[in-house]
Amino acid sequence: CLWARPGSHKEPVRRVFVRNPEHFDNDNKNAPQLVFEALDEGKDPAWQWEGKMPEGHEPPSQGLMDSGFCPLECEAGDLVVIHGQVDHLSLANTSNKPREIFQLHLVEGPAEGITWSARNWLQYPLDKKFPSLSKKRKANALEQL
Repeated sequence: CLWARPGSHKEPVRRVFVRNPEHFDNDNKNAPQLVFEALDEGKDPAWQWEGKMPEGHEPPSQGLMDSGFCPLECEAGDLVVIHGQVDHLSLANTSNKPREIFQLHLVEGPAEGITWSARNWLQYPLDKKFPSLSKKRKANALEQL
């Protein structure tokens, strides 16, 4: 079962996933490539579970409900769309069947006045730009691929 905390996307961002300068800038290939960077550590009550499961998450999961999470029951083949800043989680798969997911990240681009951070964990190959999904730019974006 998927869980999400309604309204959490309106809270300040608590941490970001960035490219580790130790690995990329200092050429330390033993350092992890990606790291979390805290932005407001401890200021938000949600920090109590940041990077870990809320206390009492084990079924029947009363701790999740007490923390404001709601179950989002899904069936095989369902499509779930979640704003990237919504707190969400999934409990351990206790069945003998695999649980497969596919993530698609959509972001605004330069045409909307957004400058993509070079520190962001998600980077497109150096010689290419992220393709546009807008109708008027679709043909041009497909040519770039």
